[in-house]
Amino acid sequence: MDDETRKIPSHEVTYARLRDMILFGHLAPGQPVTIQGLIRDLDAGMTPVREAIRRLTAEGALLPQGNRRVSVPNLTPALLDQLAFVRLTVEPKLAELAGAHLTPALIDRLEAIDDRVDRAIRAGSVTDYLSSNHAFHFALYEASEAPILVDIAR
Repeated sequence: MDDETRKIPSHEVTYARLRDMILFGHLAPGQPVTIQGLIRDLDAGMTPVREAIRRLTAEGALLPQGNRRVSVPNLTPALLDQLAFVRLTVEPKLAELAGAHLTPALIDRLEAIDDRVDRAIRAGSVTDYLSSNHAFHFALYEASEAPILVDIAR
């Protein structure tokens, strides 16, 4: 089955979109968010939103607040230290592994994404910078052919 005929399940799309909202600061730490609000914002059904919340809560990216609300946890120095440790441990290995799988097409893709990073910096767009920087790193990491490490980095 090729990429054009393969459908991504709605719960995976909803999970990825909610994860990106957290990652790129669209949901502020401590901001309460309702399930109904997420259904509206993500244009998704109740079941995919609940599943995304369940997964992100298990991953520590969301905190249940009761009364059908969740929030993004506040970043503490201890949490930032843990995140930095994981990134500094896993990401260099992913880049090293990806080096063995570099192709001209991947290099072209990375250069195009890097151009987007540069444009975002020049424009002063934090959101575009974060999105493009994330896309660059994960395009490289996906080439590592190390899915467990990619999941940890994510």
